Amino acid sequence: MLASLLASAVSVTSTPGALSSLVSDKAVTELVVSGSIDARDLAFIADELSSLSTLNLSSAHIVAYSGTVQSLGDDTEYAANELPARVFFGKAYTRVTLPSSLVCIGDAALAGCRDMATVNLPSALQRIGNDAFNNSGVTLASIPASVTQMGKRAFANCRRMTHAKVYCATLGEDAFAGNWNLANITLGAGLSVIGSGAFKGTVATSINVDSGCALSSIGDEAFRNSSMTEFNFGQFAKLKSIGAWAFANTNLSSVEIPNTVTSIGDGAFFYITPLTEVALPRTISRVGNFLLAGDNAVVGDSILMKGHKEVGDYAFYNWDQTERFVVSSSVEQIGERAFAGMTSLKNLYAYPRAVPQLGENVWDGVNQSAATLRVHGSVVDNFSAAAQWMDFGSILPYKLVTLDLNNDGEVDVADVVALANFVMGDIPPIFDAESADVNGDGEVDVSDVVYLANIVMGT
Repeated sequence: MLASLLASAVSVTSTPGALSSLVSDKAVTELVVSGSIDARDLAFIADELSSLSTLNLSSAHIVAYSGTVQSLGDDTEYAANELPARVFFGKAYTRVTLPSSLVCIGDAALAGCRDMATVNLPSALQRIGNDAFNNSGVTLASIPASVTQMGKRAFANCRRMTHAKVYCATLGEDAFAGNWNLANITLGAGLSVIGSGAFKGTVATSINVDSGCALSSIGDEAFRNSSMTEFNFGQFAKLKSIGAWAFANTNLSSVEIPNTVTSIGDGAFFYITPLTEVALPRTISRVGNFLLAGDNAVVGDSILMKGHKEVGDYAFYNWDQTERFVVSSSVEQIGERAFAGMTSLKNLYAYPRAVPQLGENVWDGVNQSAATLRVHGSVVDNFSAAAQWMDFGSILPYKLVTLDLNNDGEVDVADVVALANFVMGDIPPIFDAESADVNGDGEVDVSDVVYLANIVMGT
């Protein structure tokens, strides 16, 4: 029945299918509905109330309906507690309050509502359909932990959105893609999966992470072309995989991946021009295609760790500032043009005892005749006879050193401490200074300390 009618504001208590008889003023701008409604009533609101700007359904309960609703398409079955697909597509609403009992928002149900700045997502909500809010005016999205299923592009292209809070376990594909003003992102404790392209093209430079966040997977292109400058991978104790192109073309300055990660997709850190520091986990066996291509400002030559067996195509492409690079002992295969464009390369250290298999043009653009390849003394002849390897100007054995610098019969942390003291000018009473250049670069400095520490730690 009609409860009140004040100018353009109307409040009604309805029964299923009766809403059209309760609202006589089709010019109403604000509507509050309680009681029970179904798909017919929702279609009436969308089709007949063209001046509506504020819709409050918080106390309404959507019941199931069987039958044809012309403006909603060919569906004949409408579930209870579900906002039908496309029901409010493109409407000029400024504020929508959804039923507290709502469990599902259908595909594109509120897509294109560009004036809608505010919408609530009920705590009972379980499913959000494809494009549910795509290209709407929503400025804040807070996805409750109750959501177990998210469709594609649920909040994509919301140009006015500035804040996103994610408490559900799985964030859908392209969930916030293209949200140019999304600057504040919070990841809740229950989040496990960030879907492919979820934050692609957003302007957030960092993320807020609730204590105990259970993130285990970052999908393909999850942050591609975003403005991300900082991402602390180490804070995610359960992180196992990072998808292809996940952080490509971002603004990260450092990348340190924990050893919980066992899979990193191709191009995950492709052309990040501000990147200066990289630490890959020894728990991945393959360094993917284009993984670090174009990251020519990276400082450090021991990116490959013991445990890395395969280096993908173009993995280190165009590292044109790198003068020295180390291929770890576990590497068995190096892909096409993996080190192409290393125009400044002077010294390459290859520690494998078996000559790694090579793809085509591995050192394309490198002045190999002016560079030195250093390998273990026992395999100099093998490398000298191998295609592409033989093209280095000099192939020499790398210097063998005694890593037991404090002469106590063990190679351990004590040797690292002794070397650090030596570099700082505090010469230990018992120390093998002749072996202090453990990385063989002709100088004894902090890089030798780091190199020895990695050996002691098994990296």
